[in-house]
Amino acid sequence: MTLFPSNSSTDLSYMSLGRLKDLQRSAETDLADAKAVLAVVQGAISTKMTPVMEQEFLAAGKEKGALTFKTPCGNKVKGEIATTVKWDDDKLRALASAMTWDQIKHWFTIKFSVSERLFNAIEPGPMKDAFVDARTVEYKPLKVTLLDDTK
Repeated sequence: MTLFPSNSSTDLSYMSLGRLKDLQRSAETDLADAKAVLAVVQGAISTKMTPVMEQEFLAAGKEKGALTFKTPCGNKVKGEIATTVKWDDDKLRALASAMTWDQIKHWFTIKFSVSERLFNAIEPGPMKDAFVDARTVEYKPLKVTLLDDTK
């Protein structure tokens, strides 16, 4: 479905809600179909290129990061090996227990937060006032969704 020909406006505010709902449903279906096709294509590319990329990483002496090369037929291919570092909380806590506060602030990233459930359970008074003073509520823009009344 081509909703926006190259010479048309993207202002659809003149359309009825019924027509907008039809366009929304059609676009959602087209998007789901396109995502399914893209997943299959990307899977085939990955299946075909993973062994080659693994050899390229090995030849480059790399265990992580990104690597780009050209295939013999001229296609440019990029492979990426991302890393995620996870820390053992108990071991870090034990390490921090032997440090001064200045050392802890230097070596650790510390972020304090309070769950809303616990915050809402604090009785009114000085303690609640102190928490209110440290709390900022940010509002996100209003999101409007036209619902399909058949669901």
